[in-house]
Amino acid sequence: MVLDETFVTPNTSHQCLETRTSMAYWQNGKVFIHCSTQSTSQTVPAVARWLNIDPSQVVVISEYTGAVSAARSPALSLSSSPRYCRRRQRSGHVAHQPRGGALHRRARPGLLGRMKVGFTKEGKITALDMFVICDSGPYEPAGDGRQAGSIVSLLYQPSAMRWRGSQC
Repeated sequence: MVLDETFVTPNTSHQCLETRTSMAYWQNGKVFIHCSTQSTSQTVPAVARWLNIDPSQVVVISEYTGAVSAARSPALSLSSSPRYCRRRQRSGHVAHQPRGGALHRRARPGLLGRMKVGFTKEGKITALDMFVICDSGPYEPAGDGRQAGSIVSLLYQPSAMRWRGSQC
């Protein structure tokens, strides 16, 4: 049996639930930063570079914020609070308005695709042919089209697979 279908996934706006704030203060030659970030291990060296200090002088305090998202990258989370508090010699708090998160980040692009899938009588996928067009809009190409092929391959593990894609 062969299934030959077209599919569409919509663009998805990036809207984070956690706030976009950071607070920093200096104490005993170290900067302490409370923030929302996806990786404290990447944030420490980034802040140290921005402030031209040793990473051992940076302490990042962050609650677990869940899935990976570039909107929680160090640059967006804490770009100004450590500099502000150093310059003013007091603690600094920077809050980004909720709509600011959408302005800093683009939407997940939509996909238009076609799949031709061959099955055995028992329902096992034997072959899969997939073509995807990724709608990146005015932005540079995104990896979502390639990821779609990787995910289909991982989920269904067809004996034979061909993936093709394009950006528009």
